[in-house]
Amino acid sequence: FWFDTLFREVIMGYPLLYRADFITSNNQMDTALKNPFVKWAFVHSAKGMEDFSGQPAASIRLTKFEPNRIEGIINTPANAGFVLLQNHYPRWELAVDGNPQPIRIANTSFMSFQIPGGEHRFVFRYKAADLRFGLLINLFMLTTIGVLAIIRARRKNQPPPLFQ
Repeated sequence: FWFDTLFREVIMGYPLLYRADFITSNNQMDTALKNPFVKWAFVHSAKGMEDFSGQPAASIRLTKFEPNRIEGIINTPANAGFVLLQNHYPRWELAVDGNPQPIRIANTSFMSFQIPGGEHRFVFRYKAADLRFGLLINLFMLTTIGVLAIIRARRKNQPPPLFQ
């Protein structure tokens, strides 16, 4: 679905990552949505409305798009807010030019971030260290069960000690 660029960008009017014209709080959503031609980002913790509408367009180029990693380069003439149309989950981390950056939840479930003017490289990574730990525990338990099954099978092939 999201790989279909024609559908996403032409029919829906949204790319995978876009620069928001305005960023405001969720409680101003009804008023803001009266203009359907403006790209908004609604975040929980906005202190007012940040206006990025008068700026020249930013160039956004995705260089890698994988299930657990999204990378790209953004060139923007001034500070700007961006929204990645990927559902937010606590294991996502963002680095801009190698420095960790906060991810804000926008439009109820997507990830947004702000970036200063200039050219910047960004990397979203999904880190699932606790899942890897769970996988190691499962592998250990499967190995233990396998070893115990082999020991039990060998004991069944030997006569009981009373009859030796």
